[in-house]
Amino acid sequence: MNGSGGATAHTEQGAATALAAVAPLDAAPSRQAPRSSLDRPRSADMSSVVRPPDDQGQPPPGRDGRRYFVAALVVLVLLAGAIAAVLVTRGNSSTSSRQDVATEAQRPKTDDEKIVENVKNYFRAHDEALAGPDPNDPLLPVYATGPALQQAVDAVRKAQQENLATRVPTNSITRQQVTVVSINGDRAQIRVCSVSDGYLVHADSGKPAYDYPAGFAITGLWTGGMARESGTWKVSTITREQRWEGVAGCAMGQA
Repeated sequence: MNGSGGATAHTEQGAATALAAVAPLDAAPSRQAPRSSLDRPRSADMSSVVRPPDDQGQPPPGRDGRRYFVAALVVLVLLAGAIAAVLVTRGNSSTSSRQDVATEAQRPKTDDEKIVENVKNYFRAHDEALAGPDPNDPLLPVYATGPALQQAVDAVRKAQQENLATRVPTNSITRQQVTVVSINGDRAQIRVCSVSDGYLVHADSGKPAYDYPAGFAITGLWTGGMARESGTWKVSTITREQRWEGVAGCAMGQA
C-alpha cells in the first residue's frame, strides 16, 4: 500500500512537471484545487519560475520607470552645470575684457601717441578747411602753429580766391602713416607718408575742376617738426619731400 501511494505521488509530480514545460509563458494559470504540502515537490525552486510579461510585452513599470526618471534627472543636472560653467567663464572673460579696456582708457598717453594723433588731426583739419574753403577754420590753430599754421591758412585762402574746394569720394582711402623720428623736450621731428584721394571742384558748382582718372590718388612723403604748446603737440613745420601718382612710393614700403 505504501508502494502504491508513492507511485501515485511520483506520477502526479511527473504530470505536473510536463504540463509546466509545455504551457505557454503568457497563458493564464489554470485553476486547480490546492494541494497539500505533502503533494508539492520538495525540490521545487520558486526563484527559477519565469514571470509572464504584462499585456504590452514590456517589463513592469515600477522600478524601471524610477530608474529612467533618475537617469534623466542626472543628465539634466549635469547639463545645467555645464551651461552654468560656460556662462560663468564668458562672464569672467567679458568682465576681464571690459576691465582691460577701462585700464587702457585710463592710462595716460605717451608723447609718441599724442604726436601721432595730432599729426593726423592736422591733416584732417587742413582737408576740412579746404572743403569750405574757410581759411579761418577754428581747427587749424588747434593742431598747427608757427610756419605750418601760416602755410595752411595761405593754401586755403588761395583756394578760396580761385573758387576751388576739395571733395573726397564716399569710400575714401585717405590716410597717414606717422613716424616719430625724435623727441627733445618740447620739440619733435616727424616723418609722414600720406595717401589722399581728395580732388578739386569748383566751389560754386561742385563740378570737378580737372579730368581725374578713375581711382585717382596722390601719395606724399613729408618731413616736419612738432612743438608742444600748453601741453598740446602741434605741427610747427611741414614739407613735402616726394610725390607719387596713385598709391605708391612710401605707401608701398619705398622711402
